[in-house]
Amino acid sequence: KAVVSTQSGHYGRGLSVTMKVLLVLALAVSVALGSNDGPRSGVETGENPDPEKTAGLPAGWRPCYYHDEETGKDEHMYPAEIKVDRNCRTHFCRSTGLITSSNNTRSCSSDPEEGTCMGTYGTKLKEGQPQNQTTIERNRKYSSPVCRICVCINGQVECEKRDCCTYADADGTTVMMFPGQYYSDGCNRCSCGSKGGHGACTRRGCPGRCSFRNWDGVYGYTDIGRKDIPML
Repeated sequence: KAVVSTQSGHYGRGLSVTMKVLLVLALAVSVALGSNDGPRSGVETGENPDPEKTAGLPAGWRPCYYHDEETGKDEHMYPAEIKVDRNCRTHFCRSTGLITSSNNTRSCSSDPEEGTCMGTYGTKLKEGQPQNQTTIERNRKYSSPVCRICVCINGQVECEKRDCCTYADADGTTVMMFPGQYYSDGCNRCSCGSKGGHGACTRRGCPGRCSFRNWDGVYGYTDIGRKDIPML
């Protein structure tokens, strides 16, 4: 009897350990499933992020989630995306997944105050007005553009950085292109690489065009004889 009792006791203890392992696994699965409640990033939900809006964003970026009162649905924004709600409040998605919102309560029929924020080159921006900013980052080997998507919120210019390629259009305005996009710089056909910087362009002659550099230090092409272009 003692031997049988001992064997059955070992068997019982083994079954108890097995049950404990199964319970732990079940709890882990439950926690994992519970963690999927609520909005997650596009990769985790199987949703394909829009390449036009996500190319060039910093590593580790997160989408911003919000509840749309008009549709009654949970929606998302991508970093550097700007939305204005029905109360004319401006919302700006940060790469951290947080949304910066304006606190103004003006009606949509009224114009925002002039010159709430100070933009680049002394320009004054209205509340909620976006502006693209480009600076040139130089080191001993090369120069590359640093692009920021900005908006005026609560009297402050809020910006998010994106990798980009730049060129100046025929009027001298700096144009941003993001990784994966193709464009013409006014003479050549170009493609913007995965990390931005200088686009890969064809090298052909354009007899009817002149090369110039605008105030941002960005190169472009314009018609021969143009005199009204802001350039260095």
